[in-house]
Amino acid sequence: MNEINKLISIGANCLALDFTKYLGVRERGPVDNFAGFHIWDSPLLFNNEFKKAVFRGNYATKQATDLELKQYHFGNTIFVFEKGFSIVHNNFKSLKFRHELKKRIRNFHKYFKTSKKNSSLWYVYSLDYLDFELSENNLYRIKNALPKNVTSHLICLGIRAKNPLFEKYFNYYIELDSEEKYRWGDKSQGIEIANLLEQKYKIKINYISEGKI
Repeated sequence: MNEINKLISIGANCLALDFTKYLGVRERGPVDNFAGFHIWDSPLLFNNEFKKAVFRGNYATKQATDLELKQYHFGNTIFVFEKGFSIVHNNFKSLKFRHELKKRIRNFHKYFKTSKKNSSLWYVYSLDYLDFELSENNLYRIKNALPKNVTSHLICLGIRAKNPLFEKYFNYYIELDSEEKYRWGDKSQGIEIANLLEQKYKIKINYISEGKI
């Protein structure tokens, strides 16, 4: 049975972060506080283009809607980058946040390098609204743009959106009923996901069962 000690998110939304955080297996990553960082954006994390896209690319700002503020806990200002993804929970103009983001980018590269030798370091991706439109040709190209040790150790969660083709191309894919039924910040929800993965794929997430996370 494959065992997982750590998971780091490669997108596309905070559901991946929530799932790992409350199991105590989350590795802090650069896109934890991003929205709309889709699977086709994820190669940027591995080819050294992510930092350039964020810190050297242009971005626009817009005000969060009442729904985004109340339901998704966005910050008042959303920072939208040229490639379409956004920083939604933090102030990108803050020097403190920029420093932390650069630190997370360095940490991600270290994690990736270590994961080539340590099979207990995995990746997680939570599908977003546009992912249900991806075809076999789309996913074939995306898979080939990602490192092989990542695609073979990637858990995909169909919660906000669903696309069974992800199971064909990334092997480890489970669906939950809907985001409306998802229990945010609930460790028992994370354990349910971990149990589903173990039952379906014989992979075990070594989460913290007791005590404070």
